[in-house]
Amino acid sequence: MRNPGQTRNPGRKRNPGRTVRSIAVAGVLGGAVVLGGCAQSGGTVATVGNTTISQDQFTSTVNGAKKVSQLTPDQVLSVMIQGEVANQVAEQRGIHISDADRDKQLNPDVLKVTEARQLAYDLADIQIVSGSIGDKEFGKAITATDVRVNPRFGTWDPKQSLAVVPGGGSLSQEAQNRPK
Repeated sequence: MRNPGQTRNPGRKRNPGRTVRSIAVAGVLGGAVVLGGCAQSGGTVATVGNTTISQDQFTSTVNGAKKVSQLTPDQVLSVMIQGEVANQVAEQRGIHISDADRDKQLNPDVLKVTEARQLAYDLADIQIVSGSIGDKEFGKAITATDVRVNPRFGTWDPKQSLAVVPGGGSLSQEAQNRPK
């Protein structure tokens, strides 16, 4: 039994190589924690202002899109982002959009596919709001909105495009492509 204040294995010599390795491992793990905190969570595909597009919403919308169109996942995400911007602009400017207004913009056959309804409504919202305020003003609203895309799904740079640009899923690529 050890006495209080007695060190464990008092005759044991330290291995300097092991100490350096321990410090290096701790540094790498600490760096991973810091970098991990910078990335969006795995359940978040994008944020549009204060609104989150979750992985579940995105997956469901992509599956619905496959039933009615040939849109790629990045195109679907672009519509979802622009649809959310349209919702925010409509709310800010007092533009009321009902489901009946949306339905008038859409092919009735698309509305029969339940899984595709949200994507169709996003497209209708874009058309209604841009028709109400003008394409140029709507483009300005998209550019002014804080949009962040999880790098696994591409990048967003309104100076280059008002759509998601598919990417390699790299955090360093995301940092390079972030608007300044």
